[in-house]
Amino acid sequence: MSQILLDAKQILLINDVRPLFCPISFEIMSGSRYQLVGINGVGKSSLLNALHSSVIDEGEIIYHISKNEIGYLPHKMKVYEQLTLSEQLNLFSSLSKTPSYCSQISSLLIPGHLMVKKLSQMSQGERQRACLLLLLCFPLKLVLLDEPSSHQDTHYKKNIEKVISVLLANGVSILETSHQASLNNVIQLEPYDV
Repeated sequence: MSQILLDAKQILLINDVRPLFCPISFEIMSGSRYQLVGINGVGKSSLLNALHSSVIDEGEIIYHISKNEIGYLPHKMKVYEQLTLSEQLNLFSSLSKTPSYCSQISSLLIPGHLMVKKLSQMSQGERQRACLLLLLCFPLKLVLLDEPSSHQDTHYKKNIEKVISVLLANGVSILETSHQASLNNVIQLEPYDV
């Protein structure tokens, strides 16, 4: 049975003096996938960041899970640039109980030769997939993804979809940003008009 993980009520984010989007309310249920949709600059990335950080200008976010169970993959995730991916995976694994599906998704996201490469030496697409893998080393119930397929070729776009399927099969919910709606569970951000 699904449970509510997060309940957002009349959320409003203000950029300088003007709201980014119209107030929005939604719920995130366990084991479900949602798409946060809107035009460029409407505040999709800002809303994901706000949901992760709990910093909003108006409204209320009610969390029914621990904040430690929410993972966030922004466009630029802060990681140890001078460590290899393998070294970072070992470090992250020592900090938390790694979910059993981590090794399965590792092979979908990262070819073996990238494990010994420093993140500072990776392309933008490789780095994004590496950061996703690092994020998923933690036991999460909700994953916030900011355009997870950007900078990816067709092969890795399909593999990211497979990773999302693995997460959903393990009861993890996904909220991802997109410019176009392609899922059933769509949260539409409307620009704020004065």
